[in-house]
Amino acid sequence: PLFNMVTLSQYIDNSYEIYQEYIPRSIYKLVVKIIESVFKKSKNGVTIPSLLESPIFPKYFEDVYGFLLIYNTYTDPIEQVSMMIDNISLVVNLPREGFKIILPYIISFFKSKDTDILRLSLDLFEPISNVLGI
Repeated sequence: PLFNMVTLSQYIDNSYEIYQEYIPRSIYKLVVKIIESVFKKSKNGVTIPSLLESPIFPKYFEDVYGFLLIYNTYTDPIEQVSMMIDNISLVVNLPREGFKIILPYIISFFKSKDTDILRLSLDLFEPISNVLGI
């Protein structure tokens, strides 16, 4: 990620620089400009808890980010499927934009030969198909 809690605090305090290798070259200037306009222009400074309420992040960002952060700690496909199933209510209740971020991870389960297709079909297919309108 571009920031973690430590580097974000450092950036706000002007002791951390965003390096170009972290952001695609084509959007680097835009990203820096947006971040600076949101975080640097505040006269009172920005607190970490208020960052998720800023206009730069959609309301569902915290749920999507938290979900993917935990999901990506698992390397075994079966553990990933279990984690997805355990959190399916969060996933299917995300706004469409948030759901689209997680959808590629769901699709990868159905393409993987390492996951149990029966478990997928029973526990994931119906809730996901309802969200997709299938």
